[in-house]
Amino acid sequence: MAQYPFLVQTAWDVVETYLRDWQSNPYSWYQEIDIKNDLSNRLQTIYRLIGEDLVSAKCQYMVEGLDEIQKFSRVTCDPYVSYLYSDGKKYYCHPDIVVWDDVTELEKYPDGIGNEWPILWACEIKYPPGKEEDWDQEKLRYLVSQKRAQFGCWLKIYLERAKSGNGIYWEKDKEDSRIWIAEVRLPPIK
Repeated sequence: MAQYPFLVQTAWDVVETYLRDWQSNPYSWYQEIDIKNDLSNRLQTIYRLIGEDLVSAKCQYMVEGLDEIQKFSRVTCDPYVSYLYSDGKKYYCHPDIVVWDDVTELEKYPDGIGNEWPILWACEIKYPPGKEEDWDQEKLRYLVSQKRAQFGCWLKIYLERAKSGNGIYWEKDKEDSRIWIAEVRLPPIK
């Protein structure tokens, strides 16, 4: 992969490490939610260790006694994010994992984190991949092409053996090179 902004490169590195760990113990993650939980926790941990785990934003629903500007987690799961569909109408989706960007002009985002907030990196996970997987790729394309997200990652994880290679096959999306797709399987038995 090419060189990316530091926090995005860190996300790619965390994903690569996770995928190798999954190959070593695939039954440790029973369902997709387990993968999402572990991957988001790993991202949050590494960002916390380097002091980049929080973003400042206006708080839409103020609890009495708190300031309008609050710290929010840089990494979230299933946030409510807007995009424009091909019919030109605004819709909402829930990417599996999002790494939020920092902003310098908080007044541009009166609703705070979510919905319109800029995204550095969005990830979709399918375990096991199924019929609805095309929507994940389409969703990432909308988010990246409309500059809602700078980069996208789509993980398709199969609980089966690869026929060759190391079991992790990355490719760029055919329509947008800022989206990377991984087909992940267990390494072949030699």
